[in-house]
Amino acid sequence: MYNLMDVDTAVEAIYNFDHAYIVADTYLVVYDISAPWFAKPQDTVLGELLVLRLAASGDTGFSVVPAFLEARAREAGCRLAVVGTALAKADAALASLYQRHGFKAEAITLVKEP
Repeated sequence: MYNLMDVDTAVEAIYNFDHAYIVADTYLVVYDISAPWFAKPQDTVLGELLVLRLAASGDTGFSVVPAFLEARAREAGCRLAVVGTALAKADAALASLYQRHGFKAEAITLVKEP
């Protein structure tokens, strides 16, 4: 999916999302809250859309990101917080970071060019 990335489109989308925050002056975190199509409307899920490290140095570790997402999900009354690795340069490394904070792998996305 990384090869589909268009920077201008991505930046425009970030400006239009309702939930885009700077966390600990280091990470841009964008998420959406909605109910999956197969769930009851009240069974909302916080879905992480983008995490971008803005500052190359500093003492702020990645742990602030899952903590932020969990807190926002709790505050919004979400049943789940869902994160992914779609645009990560190293899927396994990012998944491992999230797993250290209690997230578990639940689905696999497969892609193929037609």
